[in-house]
Amino acid sequence: MKLNKWFDILKKILFIYLLFCFEEPVVFACRYNIRETGFVDFGTHFYRIYFYINQSTAENLLVDFKEIMPALLDETNIDAEIINVEVDKNHEALKYFKQLPTQSIPTMLFVSPDSQSIILPVAFEKSKFELSLKKQMWGILSSVLVQQIKQKVVDNYAVVLLFESNYEAENGRAKSEIKKSINEIQQKLPWMPKEMKMPPALLSLANSQITDEPFLLWSLGIQKEEVKEPIAVIIYGRMRWLGPLFKGAQITSQKVSAILDFISLDCECGLDKRWLLGTMLPVKWDEKIQQQVVKNLGFDPENPAVKMEMSRILSTGSSFPGVPWSYEFEPSMADSATKDALDSARSWTDETASLNNFSKKKPEKVNLSFFILTLIGILIIFTTTGFVIWFKMQNKRL
Repeated sequence: MKLNKWFDILKKILFIYLLFCFEEPVVFACRYNIRETGFVDFGTHFYRIYFYINQSTAENLLVDFKEIMPALLDETNIDAEIINVEVDKNHEALKYFKQLPTQSIPTMLFVSPDSQSIILPVAFEKSKFELSLKKQMWGILSSVLVQQIKQKVVDNYAVVLLFESNYEAENGRAKSEIKKSINEIQQKLPWMPKEMKMPPALLSLANSQITDEPFLLWSLGIQKEEVKEPIAVIIYGRMRWLGPLFKGAQITSQKVSAILDFISLDCECGLDKRWLLGTMLPVKWDEKIQQQVVKNLGFDPENPAVKMEMSRILSTGSSFPGVPWSYEFEPSMADSATKDALDSARSWTDETASLNNFSKKKPEKVNLSFFILTLIGILIIFTTTGFVIWFKMQNKRL
């Protein structure tokens, strides 16, 4: 009887062990990937509008500015402030005014978080001021292209934005390389740590329309005179720019894919924290677009608990070595920096599958050591069970 009981116990142990072995293992990883963190507004980097006046500035302009701006800047990452150059002589923002070739009053400047500035060409006549100011804010926050980008970053993996040159051959080559990269990412989507449905989207702006987007170009550190060759940038999340400006021959599927690969990675998997937050562009992020984000992600990135957890994980910094918050990016740096990005991205994606075979083979979720231990355990149990059966049969013969 004792032998039979021991045999029954072994069978139960074998069943439980086999059940455990073939159960898909739980992998403890960061709850969020880089794309998801990109939808959180940590409020750390704000653009600012400075309205420079003096004692002689018409009072009605100040009143209108104070009445208009709160509504225009609601749900944006832009602040506004009036600076009286004769009273606020020690104001830190006076340095931007003093850098102007012509220091006329009144003047309105748009300043980025890294201290780049651009004049807002507002008409200061009483009859034109309100309409002119609204027009400038529309150009910053609500142009057709900005609206397209904003919708695509919510629905898609990311956006690759291409500013076209005047040369169709160059534009065609750039688009072809970007599409190769998009196709590569699309093939990976089902096997990423967090499945995403829509691949990156390609949006392009014809060279003849470059002048229609002065503020978008400025926020990306691009002078319109520089668009003599195609320029590509990658935007994701809450209108965040990630990576360098890819110019001309730098636009290759390998380099674009290197940056796109980062967006799918877990945010707490040993990555340099400088990579985890891109540079947020000027944006109006209203409740309607936020509800679309919540629906697509399955959680609210503006939830205080979520923001607290992400704040613990992330540290603010440059999205790409040598790029924002300084917009300088020398061509000689591009290859080196992009190579670092490519090596880093591939070292992480190789943990789940080889990039070269990603579309052909689903990545293994269980490592080799787990299989070896499982086989050893099964071998021990079967050996022990076999010995018990043999011993039982020998007893029956006796």
